[in-house]
Amino acid sequence: MNQLIPETLSNNTEFHNNTGIMFYAFSDKSTPSYFQYSVLTFYISIVLVIGRVLRGILVTTSARIFITDMPQPDSILMLCESIMVYRMQGRLDKEEEMYFILIDILRSPEMIKAITGSSIKKPDKKIKTE
Repeated sequence: MNQLIPETLSNNTEFHNNTGIMFYAFSDKSTPSYFQYSVLTFYISIVLVIGRVLRGILVTTSARIFITDMPQPDSILMLCESIMVYRMQGRLDKEEEMYFILIDILRSPEMIKAITGSSIKKPDKKIKTE
């Protein structure tokens, strides 16, 4: 075992007193000429990109909640189907009109709530017994 440990580390008392896992990284301070940035810059950018992608996958944005959690989306779905039917029939003027109606609805969370209903559950009516 002592043959594998460098001489500077084998004389160090802190080296022998540690009981945890030790990690040593040997790295060049310079990079090849075709790689214009330092290794640290490369690692940080990879971590940031992976973090941003994972955050986009795992975290639901609050801006889409009113679209993804509609209580009764049937009327919005019927509007989408009518757009598709008008396109298949070749009535592009009606398709365009329905499309712009759909866009106006989707731009307004209040209008979506008015069309699809509220998510708040109404309390049950209690029967009064006299």
